[in-house]
Order: sequence, then structure tokens, then C-alpha cells
Amino acid sequence: MGFFSGLKKMFDTGGIAIALDAPKSFSWEGDGIPVTVTVTGGEEPRTVTALEFELEDEPDGGGSPGLSSRNRDRDRTTISSRNRFRMLFTHEGPFELGAKEVKTFELTVPIQTQHNPGSGVADAIVGAVLGGTLNFGAAWYKLSVGAPVEGAKAIRTTSRRIKASGQMRVTGGTGR
Repeated sequence: MGFFSGLKKMFDTGGIAIALDAPKSFSWEGDGIPVTVTVTGGEEPRTVTALEFELEDEPDGGGSPGLSSRNRDRDRTTISSRNRFRMLFTHEGPFELGAKEVKTFELTVPIQTQHNPGSGVADAIVGAVLGGTLNFGAAWYKLSVGAPVEGAKAIRTTSRRIKASGQMRVTGGTGR
């Protein structure tokens, strides 16, 4: 096997295409984020094992911090501590996809805002404070979906940038 053949196999996503349609904004008070995922088959029939969603907050300014900065060490610290929210959701498969077949999935990605404090003192304090409603400025989030294909080494993904309202109800504390 040649060098380029090996590289091609390493990045094999199963020959499918994936598209995500999501609203431009969502509310934490809603039932979830309604989405439409379109998966298009390639040259051969494939099995998509699941649709894997990820919702995470974006750094202030919506970009990758540190790319244009002169102080890279300081920005590495900023990058590692920036993500304050990350949520995962899986729509279980498998889904058979014929050659050139197009399948559309209309789903609601649930929004989970529950904080379950652990047994530590710090967690108990955080739980007590977080029970209730938090108000903050509207923020940008990235909603991604991936479609793992049986036998493929990599996962084809796509994402959309969406804005959330500036209010979140959090359960798990005393809620004053």
C-alpha cells in the first residue's frame, strides 16, 4: 500500500455526506432544539451506526482564541478552560443507507441543564447556588452532528452556530 493510499484509508468516513439544518437560535426554556439531518449515501451501500450530536459553548467572540495573539502560552491556558458547557446526545441506529440514497431525520435534540452535586463541599455549594434561574448575556453555541459508518476509520461531521437566550433554569440545588 502506498503512502497516499494509507492516508486516504486513515481519513475514510464511509463515503457518505451529511447536512444539518437547525434554527438560528434556541431557548433554554424549550423542549429542545428541532433539527433536520440529511444523510446521503456514496457509491456503495453503507450502515450508519448512529447520529451523534454535541452542543458546546463557543469562546467569547466566536472564534478560536490564540490564533492571532502574540502570547501563545497565555492563550493555551485560555483555550483549555474556555468550554463551560458541553452536552452530548445520540440518536441510536443502525440505519441502512443504499448507494446514493438520501435519508432525512427530523429530531429534537434535548437540552439538559441539570446539575447534580457530588458529595464534596464545593459541589454542595455549587448545587445550592445553581438551583433556580441564571441570567446572563445571550451566547453562541456550536451544534455538531456526526454519522459514524460501520467499518470506516473516521466520522463525517457537520455543524451549525446557534445563539441561545440569556436565561437558563438549572435544577439540582435549593433554588432561592
